[in-house]
Formats: sequence, structure tokens, C-alpha cells
Amino acid sequence: MFASPGAFLVDGSRKAIQSCGQGAVMELRPISVSLLRLNPHNDRHGPLRDESASIQWLLENRTLHMRALARDIVKTKRLYEYPLVRDDLESFIVFDGNRRTCCIKLLLNPALAPSQEWTDFFASLQFEGLDSAFSKIDCEVESDLQIIDEKLYRRHTGSQEGVGQSQWDPSGKSFFLQRTGKDSVGLGQTIEMVLKAEGLLAPDVELPWSNLERLLSSEPIRKRVGVSFAGGSLTYLNDKKSNLQTLQKIADDLTTKTKGRLVLGDLWNNAMKAKYIDGLKADGFAIDNAPSVRSEGDGPSVVVVEKPKGRTKGRVARDKSLIASADLNPFLNNPECDRAENIWRELQFELEFDRHDNAIAVLMRVLLELAINYYARKQGFAFPANETFARRFSSVADSMLNRAFFDNRARNIMRKFESDKPIVSAHSMHQYVHNPDFHPAQSDLRSIWTVIRPVVMNSVR
Repeated sequence: MFASPGAFLVDGSRKAIQSCGQGAVMELRPISVSLLRLNPHNDRHGPLRDESASIQWLLENRTLHMRALARDIVKTKRLYEYPLVRDDLESFIVFDGNRRTCCIKLLLNPALAPSQEWTDFFASLQFEGLDSAFSKIDCEVESDLQIIDEKLYRRHTGSQEGVGQSQWDPSGKSFFLQRTGKDSVGLGQTIEMVLKAEGLLAPDVELPWSNLERLLSSEPIRKRVGVSFAGGSLTYLNDKKSNLQTLQKIADDLTTKTKGRLVLGDLWNNAMKAKYIDGLKADGFAIDNAPSVRSEGDGPSVVVVEKPKGRTKGRVARDKSLIASADLNPFLNNPECDRAENIWRELQFELEFDRHDNAIAVLMRVLLELAINYYARKQGFAFPANETFARRFSSVADSMLNRAFFDNRARNIMRKFESDKPIVSAHSMHQYVHNPDFHPAQSDLRSIWTVIRPVVMNSVR
């Protein structure tokens, strides 16, 4: 059963009642799946003949979603939302949660599927304890059809200016993914395989991938512990031995059975992650030792792991935006940089290549200008009158080099930006704004961003 955080028991029974204000109640009740009936008049598909027709419609018209949902239910062995049902005397009609209920019915009895292919699919997902886990499921029982319609209205017809459920915008979704590590697809498995290959993790130990990926949830955090990860490749930013020692320590803390075990509650937000990593640093592990840019001839060690069958996950498509979703906005929480912070968010979450190339080109130019002007103001130096944009960029980059924000190799790469040559230059950025015949290309914009990114990122330091 799946208890509600706000529920309490009545008369010692399993029935749970939660107050909804004004004397109304929401009842949570464990109901046998055999008594649940999919709603043949569900608004997802409109009026159908009966429950069997509803099952067939869902499998035929939501094929990929139904397969994914069934696999998720089997993997997690739980539901994260209660079906909304109405007591119909002899059974309970499902008004919200038809897909979940359908999957559970077919897992418990694959013969209900409308074809042999679907029967075989659900039969292949059987696991020990299936009946005890899902023969009864907690449901939200509501007798008033008007209340049911109001709930469906708020859940499924948009935000209604805040009355209904307000979906996260792209930035909110990204912040969640960064906090939880759910966008670090394959990282946990890769680290587990590397540690086992190096003899630093016992063959029979399985790391909790979700907690490991939550800890190392973004590239700046991974950099602190000396690694980078992209496209299935784990890169050691310091020497390999020290990076592996750090990863082994993290693995031990995640799998130890002792009191000091590292658990989800220790990794809930970035402050808690930073506290744990600071503790590793205090214990002598290689933390915060990764160089900003490696020097010539000292390339990083890269491990490319071929994913085996079994505990695998999918891949994340390349970012469609100029700024990677994993990059942390350097202008956050700085009132003097409100416009820069807003432009960063637009370039990271709102504007996409092939749709907004011109807007990306212009706003990238504006963002860089805001960044270098802010840096110069804070460092107490003024640009000469009529100083070119390229020279202002050069002055800021030289200052950052003197403050060891990056090394000479990185600074030399930036010098091409100060020229009047095409593509990666301040001259090209000027043309994006003023030349009606100069059209930005995605590859050019990405190349420019790669060069100017260190200056933008370090402008608020």
C-alpha cells in the first residue's frame, strides 16, 4: 500500500481520511484491483463500448507510453499518484489514472491484453511479489461527480492562470534535473563499471545509481571531484589515481552499512552536496584540484565505457540551445546583473537553434558586452573613449589571465576573437547586428560561444 503523508487511520482500519477544508474530505482507500474498472467514457478517448475497448485503445494509441509506464511500475514497484475513483456500488470506476490501472491489471493478468504480442509483453515483466505489491492499491475515492470534474479540470486542462496545475517551464525543469542528477544519464553505471574494472569495487556490489547521479548532478560539481562526463565518456581532470581514490571513497560512503552511510537525505540540494564534498576535501581527497584548462601535452585521461545489456538507461539528446542545460547561471542572485541573468536564461532555456538563430546571435553579443562591462566596473578600470569591442574584450581577458582564471593556452585561443577575421571574432558578432546579409550559422555560434564562455562565466568573480 502507499500511504499519504497527511493521512491518518480511522477506527484502526486501513481507511485514510484527509481533510480538504470546509468539511469536505478526500478518502484514501486500499481497493482490490479486481474491483477497479477503467472508465469507458474517459475524456482521453471519448465514449467506448466497455473496459476491454478502453484497454485496447490505450495500448494502440499510447503504445510507447504504456510500455514505458509498465516498465517503470515494475522497476519501482510502486505508484507515485493515487487513481481517482468513484464508488459504483459493485465496482469502482477510474476517472483519473486509467493508464496506471490498465498496466497493473495487465501485469496481474496478461491474458486481458487484446493481442498475443501484448500478452507476451506483460508476461515478460512478471516478478516475485507482484500480487502482494499490487493486488490492492490505494485510491482516492470521491462520490461527488462535480468534485471529480473539478479535479480533472485542474489537473488536465492547463494552468488556467494559476487555478490549475502549473507546469514547470524549461528552466524549472532544468533546475530539478540538476538538483536530482536525473539528467546525468549513464554516469552512475559508468563509474560503477570503472571502479570494478580497476579492482576498487567488489564485483557483487551495485552502486545506488540514482544517489550517485544526484550527488554528481552537474558539470561544476563533477569538476570539484576531478571528473567530467559527456556522451558516455568519463574524463579524469587530475591524475587518474587521485580521481579514482575520490570515486572509491564516494562509492564506499554510498554502499556502507554503517551509521555514516551517505543517503538521499544527505544529497537533497546543492548546499548539502557541497558540505559532503567539502568534507572529502578536509579528509585529504583531491577536491577542487582540476585546472580550468589543461596545458599543452597534458591531455586528460578519458574512459569510454561500452554500455552492456542489463542495468541500462537511455541517452540525452544534445542541447538545442547555445548554453548547455547543465551550466549554472553565474548571474543568479546578483541584482546588478538582472538583465544578464535574464538573457542567460533565454539562451539556455528558451531559444533553440534552427528556430531562433538570429536572436541567439544578437543576445550572445549583448550578454558578452554586459559581462565585460560589469567586470571592468567591479575591477575599477575604465575603457578609453571609442575603444573597440574587441579591445575591451582583450583588456578583460588579460585581467582574468593575470588573476589565474585560466591559463595562457586558453588566453591564446581567445585572441582569434579579437581579430577582424570571419567566424570566431568580435567582427562577426558586430556583423550579426548590423549587416543585413550576414546570416548566423549554428556551428559558427557554437564556436564563438566556446571561445567567449570563460570570460562570461568569470565576469562576476
